Amino acid sequence: MQCTNPSEAIKIEKQIKGWSQRKKEALIDENWNDLIEFSKNYTEYEHPDKRE
Repeated sequence: MQCTNPSEAIKIEKQIKGWSQRKKEALIDENWNDLIEFSKNYTEYEHPDKRE
């Protein structure tokens, strides 16, 4: 992802800073399925660690 606007880049960086380590690693590895899975709301969906 490339940002041409510095304000936009800072906004995205602050958002990513709040992510879990697993979610950041999925982004770095371009593992889009895991990134989506780790982004789900766990009150609506069961936590992935508790799934079979």
